[in-house]
Amino acid sequence: MEGIKKTGGGNIQYFGYDSEEVYLEEAKKIFPEISKKLFELDITQERPPDCDITVCSATLEHLEYLQPGLDNMLQSSKQLLLLRTFLGEGALKSIRMKEGAKTYYNIHQFSFSEIFLSFERNGFSQKVIRDRYTDSMPNYLSNGIIRTFFIVVGNKVK
Repeated sequence: MEGIKKTGGGNIQYFGYDSEEVYLEEAKKIFPEISKKLFELDITQERPPDCDITVCSATLEHLEYLQPGLDNMLQSSKQLLLLRTFLGEGALKSIRMKEGAKTYYNIHQFSFSEIFLSFERNGFSQKVIRDRYTDSMPNYLSNGIIRTFFIVVGNKVK
């Protein structure tokens, strides 16, 4: 969103969603100009509105299971999906509680192979790049999870 503001936005129509009201309220404080374009949506139960580009950052790792949430995002994306999440050789999970949240949330590391399989099944190529924001520096969380963000760039194969 900050990047959109800096470039003037052009012809971009933006909307955002989350399954936890506490995160939506935080976003509305940071970006009051788009507060009417933020809504609650449980990605595991509903497919979001169709769009050209989906950006999913630090969200997927809070889902109980990878599916059907990732499939719903991929199926609503017409061209590109940028996914920033914890990835590793295997799937791992730790449970935490966000103050003000209705439910416990997961810190879930998904495996490269299960992410790639979802992208392929939904007609997307995939490429993994280093997260320059965190410099992909590992940070131990718990239960064997080493917090290392990667970005998976998925392009819809025509």
